[in-house]
Amino acid sequence: MNFRKTGYATVFVLTLVLMACGGKQEKEKQDKKTVSGNAAPERTVISGDTLKLALAGGEAWEKVHKPARDKKFFLFRTDVPGKLTARLETKDKHANLRFSQIFMPDGTADGPFGQELQYDLDSPGTYILAVGESQMAGEPWAGDFTITVKVE
Repeated sequence: MNFRKTGYATVFVLTLVLMACGGKQEKEKQDKKTVSGNAAPERTVISGDTLKLALAGGEAWEKVHKPARDKKFFLFRTDVPGKLTARLETKDKHANLRFSQIFMPDGTADGPFGQELQYDLDSPGTYILAVGESQMAGEPWAGDFTITVKVE
């Protein structure tokens, strides 16, 4: 009888741990806004600070809130080499916000950049854009911004 209670308790605790750890990607639907006449795709939140951008027709955009001192990461995949054009827009004209780095499929990185970025993507694969504050200029910044990514 004691074993039975312990077994149920163990199964219950393991179930809670597995549920807390997740392992699934969380899907959120955003407002049906349009870019170039196309409905915006669903967004995929990989973690609290990482978002996967689905390039529809070579373009993607996302509205995001960034707490002060946090970084946000945006993943996107391209099947062919191309030219990346990315932009950060906010209503706060003095926002301390920039593209901190771009991480390439081979693991190398480049940066920092400003609020606009043009970059030659030499190979297909998954790229990561890191967005954050410049620690050398300005105060920590929090607010809403829109990231726009285009690969041609």
